[in-house]
Amino acid sequence: MRKALLVLLVVSVVGCGNEARQDATKSGQRVDRGPAEVIAMPDQFRNIAHKCDGHGHRVYSNSTGDSGSGAQLYVINDPTCGR
Repeated sequence: MRKALLVLLVVSVVGCGNEARQDATKSGQRVDRGPAEVIAMPDQFRNIAHKCDGHGHRVYSNSTGDSGSGAQLYVINDPTCGR
């Protein structure tokens, strides 16, 4: 039983090949590395960053803080973010 679980785990990890998760810069896509605008929040609150994606959307993301939980990501329509 233990050996079967180990084999399943190894196969699962190996099955996550790099081909499906290529770096955008290596696949010929345009990558926006420009800075995001940051909204600094008081202590005990997560900071927020936002940036236009260049396709009519504004992307908001918060920091993970000290909680260890994942960041949240929001994408909203924004006509000021050029297409």
